[in-house]
Amino acid sequence: WVLMKDESTRCLCARVIASCVGLVRIVACLMQPFMPTTTARILKQMKLPQTSYAIDAQLLLGARYPSRLVPLNTHIDKPEVLFEAISEDKMKEMKEKFAGAESKDGDAAAKKKADKKKKAAEKKAAGKPKPPTNTNIDVSRLDLVVGRLAKVWRHPNADSLYVEEIDLGEAKGGVRQVVSGLVGKIPLEEKVGSHVVVVANMKPSKMRGESSQAMVLAAFDKNDASKVELVMPPEGSKAGDKVFANGFDGEADEQLNPKKKVFDQVQPNFSTSDACVVTYSGVALQTSSGNCTVQTLKGAGVK
Repeated sequence: WVLMKDESTRCLCARVIASCVGLVRIVACLMQPFMPTTTARILKQMKLPQTSYAIDAQLLLGARYPSRLVPLNTHIDKPEVLFEAISEDKMKEMKEKFAGAESKDGDAAAKKKADKKKKAAEKKAAGKPKPPTNTNIDVSRLDLVVGRLAKVWRHPNADSLYVEEIDLGEAKGGVRQVVSGLVGKIPLEEKVGSHVVVVANMKPSKMRGESSQAMVLAAFDKNDASKVELVMPPEGSKAGDKVFANGFDGEADEQLNPKKKVFDQVQPNFSTSDACVVTYSGVALQTSSGNCTVQTLKGAGVK
């Protein structure tokens, strides 16, 4: 418009417009292999023969001087709309018309996949343990529970390991499988039916291919690792009874995080007294029925 308003530059304006029209011809030629119908419509509006789409010497020379690609005094008709906007409804109609059953099957498969992904995410979120509210590093972080030794067998892939089924009571989900390295130290086969103390909130793990969902507590002689005895709850205890130490009243973690090494920091403070009572920092571990004990080991470690 600036060139058009000034009489001295109107010739230049004509050349600019001619160059723009020439560039449109070049674009139309490049489009022809992919959109021949659209190319034909463009050339028709430019009053050019249908053969003008050929990429020949004239066109290549015109790429340097696009104003020469359209003859002088060419009268271009009123432009037509080449590409109409397609509404969402029209797209849906075309999809149903041309894609047919395959599209519907694809949509159904995509929906099924999205639903499956959503359910998996919800399941993962539901199964993820809540972060601990208790930040103390002491025995209150451990979920110590009485369990009944229901079944014992040797680990099929490790000579030093037992596999046990231990009933932790209904509130803890009943029977859990536990793997313990007590072969040659305690004849667990002879202990079936007796009660033990377990750490019920250890993170489940695989030990040589067998799942272990808790840990049995046992005392060990600090000078002779072969001397090991189970920690025993008091007479009258039953599966599911809570084991605690007075004065350590925080809430146990839903599941101990191995990376935080809470058990590793708590464990050195376990020991046994001269009366064979199991203690934490000098305070007896107990249930509502009395103190937890070992058979003979005094001043022993516990893990």
